Amino acid sequence: MRRAPTNGGLGAAIPASIASLTTTVGQLVLGFAASSSFGTKTASFAVAATEEHGNVDTTSGAVTMTLPDPAAFIGRCVWVQKVSTDANAINVAPFASETVNGLSGTNAVSYSTFSNRPQWLFRSNGTNWFY
Repeated sequence: MRRAPTNGGLGAAIPASIASLTTTVGQLVLGFAASSSFGTKTASFAVAATEEHGNVDTTSGAVTMTLPDPAAFIGRCVWVQKVSTDANAINVAPFASETVNGLSGTNAVSYSTFSNRPQWLFRSNGTNWFY
């Protein structure tokens, strides 16, 4: 009979040997890859495969954020927060011919808002992006 760890496994370090393990079973993905920030962007940019979150400042004008290849991001998310309160847009573009919530094109989704620090979360299903 196996005994459960006395700490319930909480707070235990993930061994380096599985720190970047990703296992795919159908659409279920178990990923332990470390995420990184793309920092604060003030000009158009493409999110790298290792980046999952960051800020966009549109004070100087609209910024286009191009999402990574959804096939490389199965089940993963990209989170973005607008840190300026101007009317300039954050445009979100797919990697190539994929869609973002069924919309395609260079500016598949466009957000202009005056609200304070709005946030968006985009999730990949391996084929397209959804929010």
